[in-house]
Amino acid sequence: MIERYLTAVYKDGARGEVVDGQVFYDCWGLARAARVELYGRKLLASRAGEYQHDPEGFTARYREQIAEMVE
Repeated sequence: MIERYLTAVYKDGARGEVVDGQVFYDCWGLARAARVELYGRKLLASRAGEYQHDPEGFTARYREQIAEMVE
């Protein structure tokens, strides 16, 4: 199962899409997928692309989400 992450290619905003057999993630997408698939934790919000358009807002929402990461 971990091979999926080790062979993934970085693509901004990607959340595990498969194109021609290649898996794409960005750093947040990979972290949230691994959290669920490897550790059985709940899926966190996607947040894809938010940091590009509203970095301050993204930081604020991330800080709010930290509470959801504690289980």
